[in-house]
Amino acid sequence: MDGLKGKTIGVVGGEANHKVVDALTREYGLDTAQTHFKDLAIADIPQALKSKQVSVLLGVMPLTDKYLMMLRNLFPRTGKQKLALIPIESAAIAAVTKYYQS
Repeated sequence: MDGLKGKTIGVVGGEANHKVVDALTREYGLDTAQTHFKDLAIADIPQALKSKQVSVLLGVMPLTDKYLMMLRNLFPRTGKQKLALIPIESAAIAAVTKYYQS
């Protein structure tokens, strides 16, 4: 998570995930690290990444093969960009609600 400090993070389904963003900001000190969050619709993701409006995406979804495949299919397979999942510690998520898991 330290690598995210100072970056602009695109939040997929922004308004619905504001509680998660708030918990992560508090847990990891992202507010003092000049990290910015930008709400994005799914349709806006490719352009936001291409134009470098965001460096990272934050999304909340079930971690099943079905949803991971859908996520992988959103991004073109190029040598420059790689899809990687960054684990978020359970404590940060549990602070928001019991419905989320890292």
